[in-house]
Amino acid sequence: VVATTAGVAGTLCPGLDPCIRQVLTSRIEYGSTLVAHIGLRSRPASDAMVIPVPRPVHPDLCVITQDHLLSPTAAPPGAGLISTYWLDRWSQRHRHTPDEVLAPSVVDALESVLPGLSGSVEFVTFDPWSPSVVRSYPGHYRHIAWLADALQRQGRIQLAGDYLTASSVNGCLVSAEAASARTVRVLGLSG
Repeated sequence: VVATTAGVAGTLCPGLDPCIRQVLTSRIEYGSTLVAHIGLRSRPASDAMVIPVPRPVHPDLCVITQDHLLSPTAAPPGAGLISTYWLDRWSQRHRHTPDEVLAPSVVDALESVLPGLSGSVEFVTFDPWSPSVVRSYPGHYRHIAWLADALQRQGRIQLAGDYLTASSVNGCLVSAEAASARTVRVLGLSG
Protein backbone atom coordinates (compact mmCIF):
# COMPACT_ATOMS: atom_id res chain seq x y z
CA VAL A 1 0.00 0.00 0.00
CA VAL A 2 1.45 3.33 -1.09
CA ALA A 3 -0.01 6.20 0.94
CA THR A 4 1.19 9.57 -0.30
CA THR A 5 0.05 12.48 -2.45
CA ALA A 6 -1.18 11.68 -5.95
CA GLY A 7 1.78 13.03 -7.91
CA VAL A 8 4.32 11.29 -5.69
CA ALA A 9 2.42 7.99 -5.96
CA GLY A 10 2.40 8.34 -9.75
CA THR A 11 6.16 8.79 -9.96
CA LEU A 12 7.12 6.48 -7.09
CA CYS A 13 5.53 3.35 -8.55
CA PRO A 14 6.83 2.47 -12.03
CA GLY A 15 4.77 -0.76 -11.94
CA LEU A 16 1.47 1.12 -11.99
CA ASP A 17 -0.76 0.93 -15.02
CA PRO A 18 0.29 3.86 -17.27
CA CYS A 19 -3.28 5.23 -17.37
CA ILE A 20 -3.44 5.25 -13.56
CA ARG A 21 -0.07 6.99 -13.42
CA GLN A 22 -1.24 9.60 -15.93
CA VAL A 23 -4.34 10.45 -13.85
CA LEU A 24 -2.24 10.68 -10.69
CA THR A 25 0.40 12.97 -12.19
CA SER A 26 -1.69 15.20 -14.45
CA ARG A 27 -5.32 15.18 -13.31
CA ILE A 28 -5.07 15.63 -9.54
CA GLU A 29 -3.97 19.00 -8.21
CA TYR A 30 -3.55 20.19 -4.65
CA GLY A 31 -4.26 23.63 -3.28
CA SER A 32 -2.69 25.28 -0.28
CA THR A 33 -4.30 27.05 2.63
CA LEU A 34 -3.17 29.40 5.30
CA VAL A 35 -4.88 28.45 8.56
CA ALA A 36 -5.31 31.15 11.20
CA HIS A 37 -5.88 29.99 14.78
CA ILE A 38 -7.61 32.61 16.91
CA GLY A 39 -7.71 32.35 20.69
CA LEU A 40 -10.70 34.03 22.36
CA ARG A 41 -11.37 35.08 25.96
CA SER A 42 -14.98 33.94 25.54
CA ARG A 43 -16.80 31.56 23.25
CA PRO A 44 -19.11 32.68 20.45
CA ALA A 45 -22.84 32.11 20.92
CA SER A 46 -22.96 29.90 17.81
CA ASP A 47 -22.91 26.16 18.45
CA ALA A 48 -21.90 25.28 14.88
CA MET A 49 -18.66 23.30 14.80
CA VAL A 50 -18.00 24.07 11.14
CA ILE A 51 -19.16 27.27 9.44
CA PRO A 52 -18.84 27.41 5.63
CA VAL A 53 -18.39 31.01 4.50
CA PRO A 54 -20.32 31.96 1.33
CA ARG A 55 -18.36 33.96 -1.24
CA PRO A 56 -20.67 37.02 -0.93
CA VAL A 57 -19.86 37.16 2.81
CA HIS A 58 -16.09 36.92 2.19
CA PRO A 59 -14.45 36.08 -1.15
CA ASP A 60 -11.29 34.48 0.31
CA LEU A 61 -12.38 32.81 3.55
CA CYS A 62 -13.52 29.24 2.95
CA VAL A 63 -14.52 27.85 6.34
CA ILE A 64 -14.37 28.52 10.08
CA THR A 65 -14.12 25.78 12.70
CA GLN A 66 -14.83 26.19 16.37
CA ASP A 67 -12.08 23.98 17.70
CA HIS A 68 -13.29 24.25 21.29
CA LEU A 69 -16.47 22.46 20.16
CA LEU A 70 -14.56 19.82 18.20
CA SER A 71 -12.28 19.11 21.17
CA PRO A 72 -13.36 20.30 24.62
CA THR A 73 -9.73 20.54 25.80
CA ALA A 74 -8.63 22.76 22.89
CA ALA A 75 -9.23 25.86 25.03
CA PRO A 76 -9.64 26.55 28.76
CA PRO A 77 -13.21 26.43 30.13
CA GLY A 78 -15.19 29.40 28.84
CA ALA A 79 -12.46 30.42 26.37
CA GLY A 80 -12.66 29.76 22.65
CA LEU A 81 -10.36 28.60 19.88
CA ILE A 82 -11.37 29.20 16.28
CA SER A 83 -9.54 28.30 13.08
CA THR A 84 -10.10 29.97 9.73
CA TYR A 85 -9.18 28.27 6.45
CA TRP A 86 -8.36 30.51 3.51
CA LEU A 87 -8.61 29.82 -0.23
CA ASP A 88 -5.50 29.00 -2.23
CA ARG A 89 -5.14 32.32 -4.07
CA TRP A 90 -5.34 34.32 -0.80
CA SER A 91 -3.03 31.89 0.97
CA GLN A 92 -0.42 32.13 -1.79
CA ARG A 93 -0.63 35.92 -1.79
CA HIS A 94 -0.14 36.15 2.01
CA ARG A 95 2.18 33.20 2.61
CA HIS A 96 5.11 35.41 3.62
CA THR A 97 3.16 38.25 5.22
CA PRO A 98 4.20 38.66 8.86
CA ASP A 99 1.60 37.41 11.35
CA GLU A 100 1.24 40.79 13.03
CA VAL A 101 0.48 42.44 9.67
CA LEU A 102 -2.00 39.77 8.57
CA ALA A 103 -3.83 39.24 11.89
CA PRO A 104 -6.03 42.39 11.77
CA SER A 105 -7.51 41.47 8.37
CA VAL A 106 -8.19 37.92 9.58
CA VAL A 107 -9.97 39.25 12.68
CA ASP A 108 -12.00 41.65 10.47
CA ALA A 109 -13.05 38.74 8.25
CA LEU A 110 -14.01 36.67 11.30
CA GLU A 111 -16.03 39.62 12.59
CA SER A 112 -18.02 39.68 9.32
CA VAL A 113 -19.14 36.08 9.96
CA LEU A 114 -19.33 36.01 13.78
CA PRO A 115 -19.98 39.63 14.86
CA GLY A 116 -18.72 40.74 18.26
CA LEU A 117 -15.64 38.52 18.49
CA SER A 118 -12.93 41.06 17.74
CA GLY A 119 -12.95 42.41 21.32
CA SER A 120 -12.36 38.90 22.69
CA VAL A 121 -9.24 38.04 20.65
CA GLU A 122 -6.25 36.92 22.75
CA PHE A 123 -3.95 35.78 19.94
CA VAL A 124 -3.75 34.91 16.25
CA THR A 125 -1.23 32.41 14.88
CA PHE A 126 -0.83 31.02 11.37
CA ASP A 127 -0.02 27.62 9.89
CA PRO A 128 0.68 27.28 6.15
CA TRP A 129 -0.58 23.98 4.75
CA SER A 130 0.85 22.99 1.41
CA PRO A 131 -0.42 20.76 0.06
CA SER A 132 -3.72 21.00 1.89
CA VAL A 133 -6.68 19.75 -0.13
CA VAL A 134 -7.32 18.26 -3.54
CA ARG A 135 -8.71 20.91 -5.87
CA SER A 136 -11.76 19.94 -7.87
CA TYR A 137 -12.60 21.14 -11.38
CA PRO A 138 -15.26 20.20 -13.95
CA GLY A 139 -14.70 16.49 -14.66
CA HIS A 140 -12.56 15.91 -11.55
CA TYR A 141 -14.93 13.41 -9.95
CA ARG A 142 -15.21 11.50 -13.23
CA HIS A 143 -11.42 11.00 -13.12
CA ILE A 144 -11.57 9.94 -9.46
CA ALA A 145 -14.38 7.44 -10.17
CA TRP A 146 -12.34 5.99 -13.04
CA LEU A 147 -9.27 5.79 -10.79
CA ALA A 148 -11.19 4.08 -7.97
CA ASP A 149 -12.54 1.53 -10.44
CA ALA A 150 -9.10 0.97 -12.02
CA LEU A 151 -7.57 0.36 -8.59
CA GLN A 152 -9.97 -2.56 -8.11
CA ARG A 153 -8.14 -4.28 -10.98
CA GLN A 154 -4.63 -3.12 -10.04
CA GLY A 155 -2.27 -5.84 -8.89
CA ARG A 156 -0.11 -5.89 -5.80
CA ILE A 157 0.53 -2.13 -5.76
CA GLN A 158 -2.40 -0.47 -4.03
CA LEU A 159 -2.83 3.25 -3.44
CA ALA A 160 -4.27 5.21 -0.53
CA GLY A 161 -4.63 8.95 -0.16
CA ASP A 162 -6.87 11.95 0.14
CA TYR A 163 -7.18 12.12 -3.65
CA LEU A 164 -9.51 9.08 -3.56
CA THR A 165 -11.97 10.67 -1.11
CA ALA A 166 -12.58 13.95 0.69
CA SER A 167 -9.34 15.63 1.78
CA SER A 168 -9.42 14.92 5.50
CA VAL A 169 -7.80 12.68 8.07
CA ASN A 170 -10.89 10.48 8.08
CA GLY A 171 -10.88 10.33 4.28
CA CYS A 172 -7.26 9.19 4.32
CA LEU A 173 -8.06 6.48 6.88
CA VAL A 174 -11.02 5.23 4.84
CA SER A 175 -8.83 5.19 1.73
CA ALA A 176 -6.11 3.23 3.56
CA GLU A 177 -8.63 0.69 4.84
CA ALA A 178 -9.97 0.20 1.30
CA ALA A 179 -6.41 -0.21 -0.08
CA SER A 180 -5.66 -2.78 2.62
CA ALA A 181 -8.82 -4.71 1.77
CA ARG A 182 -7.86 -4.70 -1.94
CA THR A 183 -4.38 -5.96 -1.03
CA VAL A 184 -5.84 -8.80 1.04
CA ARG A 185 -8.11 -9.72 -1.90
CA VAL A 186 -5.30 -9.55 -4.51
CA LEU A 187 -2.99 -11.68 -2.38
CA GLY A 188 -5.75 -14.20 -1.67
CA LEU A 189 -5.46 -13.77 2.08
CA SER A 190 -8.36 -14.03 4.47
CA GLY A 191 -9.14 -10.83 6.27
